[in-house]
Amino acid sequence: MARAVLSGTSVSPGIALGKVQKLLPSGMVEERRILPGECAAECAALRQAAARARDELKLASEQVPADLAEQGDIIRAHMQLCQDPKLLGTAERRIHEQHLCASWALSCTVEELCALFHGMDDPYLRERAQDIKAVGRRIQTCLLGCEAARGRTMPHVLIAEDISPADALRLNLRGMLGLVTMEGGPTSHTAILSRSLHLPAVVGVTSLMDMVEDGDFIIVDAVRGCVHVAPDEDEVAQFSARQEEYLAWEHSTRHNAPLPAETLDGVRVTVQANMESPDECAAALGAGAEGAGLYRTEFAYLRASRFPTEEQLFQEYRDVARRMAPARVVFRTLDAGADKMLRSQEALKEPNPNLGLRAIRFCLRHREVFHTQLRALLRAGLYGNTAIMIPMISSLQEVQEVRRLITEVSQGLSAAGIPHRDDMPLGVMIETPAAVMVADSLARECDFFSIGTNDLLCYLMAIDRNNKHVSYLHDPLHPAMVLSLKRVIDCAHREGIGVSVCGELSTDPHGLALLLGMGVDSVSAACTSVPAIKHMIRHLDAEICSELAHSVLASTDAAASSRMVRETLAQCLGEELVFHNTMLQTNG
Repeated sequence: MARAVLSGTSVSPGIALGKVQKLLPSGMVEERRILPGECAAECAALRQAAARARDELKLASEQVPADLAEQGDIIRAHMQLCQDPKLLGTAERRIHEQHLCASWALSCTVEELCALFHGMDDPYLRERAQDIKAVGRRIQTCLLGCEAARGRTMPHVLIAEDISPADALRLNLRGMLGLVTMEGGPTSHTAILSRSLHLPAVVGVTSLMDMVEDGDFIIVDAVRGCVHVAPDEDEVAQFSARQEEYLAWEHSTRHNAPLPAETLDGVRVTVQANMESPDECAAALGAGAEGAGLYRTEFAYLRASRFPTEEQLFQEYRDVARRMAPARVVFRTLDAGADKMLRSQEALKEPNPNLGLRAIRFCLRHREVFHTQLRALLRAGLYGNTAIMIPMISSLQEVQEVRRLITEVSQGLSAAGIPHRDDMPLGVMIETPAAVMVADSLARECDFFSIGTNDLLCYLMAIDRNNKHVSYLHDPLHPAMVLSLKRVIDCAHREGIGVSVCGELSTDPHGLALLLGMGVDSVSAACTSVPAIKHMIRHLDAEICSELAHSVLASTDAAASSRMVRETLAQCLGEELVFHNTMLQTNG
């Protein structure tokens, strides 16, 4: 029996067994008050430490292997943070106003910024707090004259509070068997790195550093999300066999990714990728994705200090359309607002941005921004199989207005002699209760539907899914959610248009089985989830899923519905269900 079993979150599936080496935290904080006359010297020391940290990061970025280009981007982002005025400028003000030493002032500033990011709704933005913390720790190390953490004897399994991209490169993670950290989440850099290196990884193990010591033998069970400390011989033998089973299953899943997603009784489902960058095209196609069911266009706006030009947008969209052709790319128009704020939206200081001027509401208010994007999309439409999708629709009039604007933009391009596509399919995202209720009239105006299950569930239940006090209400099998999905799918099919699902429900095996039973035409998820989704569909029977959906729709008890789905999938997939759960949800 293991000395302890610690729980966490699986972020990269697999099983690892071996001895550990502990990466001790660096950058300890000095808490000291200073005299007014010492402020200038402390500020200078802070600037010098930040410059040294930036130089170290620059050196690390130059050593990034070609297949870890994403880590290079992260390190370069950390380099920018090393000279960010919000970080250094605020710390310097604390030195002058509160008479704190540089180390203490930096620590207070990092904590303040991290708290700000932790309070954001979007998981991706929340976890950017880890960037600030990592940069702060690096500057602290330089400030106190310590040597940055460097690779020691290569451990079998690395455990740490957290690992920044630069530290990861120095530690030569390629030789490791697994990775466990106290901090981090599904979109943290530790998660991204471990997935890119195919290392089993569990994060968020809060008691890790107190319970595990250098040299301890541990089992990293990144299938169930736990760590077994000092297991006995029977457990080692059991998990060694389980590791072989998982590796064989994973190999089969990835090897068969190019095969179509067709159920045992011959029902074909299209499986596509969610994307946000042209750089993801190769990975999506390599994973077996049959196009991009959701291309997020807002990141071109969020990355820059000013709105991108029509030519910049055109080049990005054309590049994606060309690379993915002949598969279809569905470009979602600018979906800024709520947790992805543009500067012009930040100025509004809306009390509740989730319910404010976001997505299509923002675009219809700022026609010049929307016109630029529509022109770029129509021009790029000549270079592949493309479609336009409008987010956050709540009325038929919004769709009709968008159609009118597309016609206006097309006429303008024609008058200017600019080649473009004038018959781009137009679809909408169903993610508001209002859109569900008028889905029948929307279906007559649209060429396709895509259901955004994440927002739809939150709006249906009137909850913030990141609020722990109401998280128990975040249940995709709630009767209101199930009935809404069925209504949208039926309305679409009555008008002869396809319906896709691009939210988290498509990466939940239980939700995926239910969607198949309701007759969804396609699903779209992160490209890393595509092989497992296709593998699961090939092992399901559409008729059984249809009977399951019928039973769930007739139920008024979410707990009973969940039990029905679990039991049905356990019968269909057996032990594979655990593997599906892990691969889909850690990659989704």
